[in-house]
Amino acid sequence: LRELSYMLYLDSENIPWEPAEKKIYEIKYINWDGKDRTYRPDFIVNENTLVEVKPKRLHNTPNILEKTKAAEEFCKLNNLTYQII
Repeated sequence: LRELSYMLYLDSENIPWEPAEKKIYEIKYINWDGKDRTYRPDFIVNENTLVEVKPKRLHNTPNILEKTKAAEEFCKLNNLTYQII
């Protein structure tokens, strides 16, 4: 529901977006318990911002912190920005 609300907002503001479920946005990381994982953010907005939609109460959980760290490194290497909202 959060993702849908965000998509509707982007559409209402005529902000270009697409799902970031493509292989080119696949981010490898090691999660909080040391296991290799793959993460794909929810959206690519304006062709330069990867966006993950999560409830605020989860922003500082170990898993989300690891995903965020990996996403920020990925974005730096690929000339993108990252937002968790």
